[in-house]
Amino acid sequence: MGETTIENKFYLAFENRETRCWETAETYLEKRQQGLGKWKPSLVNVGLSLQVYGQEWVLDQRSVGLYPKLLPQLEECSTRLCMGQKALIRTAMDDEAIGIYFLFEPKSTKVMISLLNIYDEDIYTLYPVPDPSPTAAKLYAYITDNKELLLSEVSPYVYQFSRVPFPKTELIEALDREAAIGHQIMALPEFANYMG
Repeated sequence: MGETTIENKFYLAFENRETRCWETAETYLEKRQQGLGKWKPSLVNVGLSLQVYGQEWVLDQRSVGLYPKLLPQLEECSTRLCMGQKALIRTAMDDEAIGIYFLFEPKSTKVMISLLNIYDEDIYTLYPVPDPSPTAAKLYAYITDNKELLLSEVSPYVYQFSRVPFPKTELIEALDREAAIGHQIMALPEFANYMG
């Protein structure tokens, strides 16, 4: 199963419409390779599980969007964290008048993870990849200048959290694992011509 430790987990998941349960991308791939996967997941509304000390922070709250648009962000996030830099992952949903971003801030052996909601029309459509690029640079500059304000804004209508600690080494391993699994899934025949 796609997990780090018993207490800390970070993985992407698909909703099995037959069972109404989440299934990790890794489990789906393993079953598919064994000829057991009899259902085709939707790549549009993917789930993300972030568990710290057994508490789930994301999976039951909202979708993180389009699977293929998440994969390069996982890779870029891992690269930046390895270099000791803060990183972002944007939920891959472009039909909302809001940008929802996971902010990853390395701090010693931990990474502090926050969920930010951005309404600025010049910013909320931007993705943090490819980096370097003018749009990624603009996004990171905005986050740097407005981070404390974004973290302090609390709305009863929008889910958010701030500075949830996750072991850095485990998180990087999970990001790399989920990206690798994703590329294998997207290479399956049923997704070979996927256009989103």
